Amino acid sequence: MGLPQGEDWFKRQRLAGDPEATFAEIQPWVEARGLDAERVRDVLTKSFALACETKLPNPS
Repeated sequence: MGLPQGEDWFKRQRLAGDPEATFAEIQPWVEARGLDAERVRDVLTKSFALACETKLPNPS
């Protein structure tokens, strides 16, 4: 249709694989809303860290 594509923020963060950089980008938003910074960091690590860097428990 010729419409410009919007940036895919999630995809950009996933490809970067740097949860700390992601947190630095959204930190003002986190603080403005009174969110728990450590919990946000934990979620970002689970969502955006490279697979070889995550230490998720083995389900077996």
